[in-house]
Amino acid sequence: KLATIKQKNIMPQSFEQLRQDFGFILYSAVVSRPFLSTGLLQFKPMDRAYIFLDNKFIGILYRGYNDSITLPPTFSPTSSLSILVEYMGRVNYGPEMMMERKGILNGVLLDNAYIFHWEMIGLPLFDVSSIFEDMEIQSKYASYGDDMEPTFYRGFIDLSNQEDIKGGGGGGSRDDDDIHDTFLNLSTLGKGLVYVNGFLLGKYWNIGPQYSLYLPSSLLFRGVNEIVIFELEPQNCANISMISS
Repeated sequence: KLATIKQKNIMPQSFEQLRQDFGFILYSAVVSRPFLSTGLLQFKPMDRAYIFLDNKFIGILYRGYNDSITLPPTFSPTSSLSILVEYMGRVNYGPEMMMERKGILNGVLLDNAYIFHWEMIGLPLFDVSSIFEDMEIQSKYASYGDDMEPTFYRGFIDLSNQEDIKGGGGGGSRDDDDIHDTFLNLSTLGKGLVYVNGFLLGKYWNIGPQYSLYLPSSLLFRGVNEIVIFELEPQNCANISMISS
């Protein structure tokens, strides 16, 4: 339900080729292990790539830091390779501006041989409300950090009795005399996106320097407020709080 683009091609396509300007692209292909394989996977990530083999998280490649990873020796002739690539912004100065493309560029190599026949799914993630429409009831009790891989988390804050915070939510009412602007403290989380009452508030990353996001009163209601986190790199212990600055 989150996908806006679905396309197949012999080679992986960039964000620009798929006409997507934000968010993520999920690349998928079937890979087989060559004889005497080292399992060395190589490609140029633009900008940050989360790699999965048969739906199990393998590792991360990051632009400017690494462009290869060794796959575990367990994959079969029908193993599924998935690569979730995050767009993180563009260089706006210097010679790199001319080739500032996003996604997977110039193909993916396994043991120095190209992997062909890719499926690309575009995930802008401006609106993630549809992901919870068919959730099973038990899923809402999952705890943050249960899955150490990219995961959506959904929680609620009830501001019905908070006179000093400007708050509100999907099921509340407005009271401008009581509700005030605030900040979301995300310092204990890993890396991802946060949504408040369906609005994409922004991105966060625990490397800093910014550890909180400004939350204007206009996004809140007195009553129950929904907060959705798309956490790319869950931490062992994390929480969200509202702070004054």
